[in-house]
Amino acid sequence: MPTSHNANARTDPGYKTPPFPSLYWLVGPPNVVEPAFLFYERDIWRFTFFWTLIIYEAAHLLAATYAVIIVWWGGRNDVFKIGKSREGNGMIGIGRLKKLKMLWMVPVIYGTIAGVEALLAGSVVGLM
Repeated sequence: MPTSHNANARTDPGYKTPPFPSLYWLVGPPNVVEPAFLFYERDIWRFTFFWTLIIYEAAHLLAATYAVIIVWWGGRNDVFKIGKSREGNGMIGIGRLKKLKMLWMVPVIYGTIAGVEALLAGSVVGLM
């Protein structure tokens, strides 16, 4: 049995959780647009978590795309300068091909971080 977020909240016997993505969709014919409400903690948490996840993923993947573009077209050198080689020219490091092979990890890491942040933030806000 779901717990009520508000002990005084009374739901209709035919109450069903509103469908995702919105509680109140402003676009559409006037006879279809009607506000909906969430009464149960699990529904409130789930709704808040999903929207937080969507917004955080969009922001983080936009930043990851920018980072990939900068690395892809950014540098003039074909190698990272990590330190001095035995010849002393300072060009020891990984080449451009290796750098580009590792580039796929940037969106994956950013997306994972966004998911963890959304879980924490959505849970805190959704359960308050």
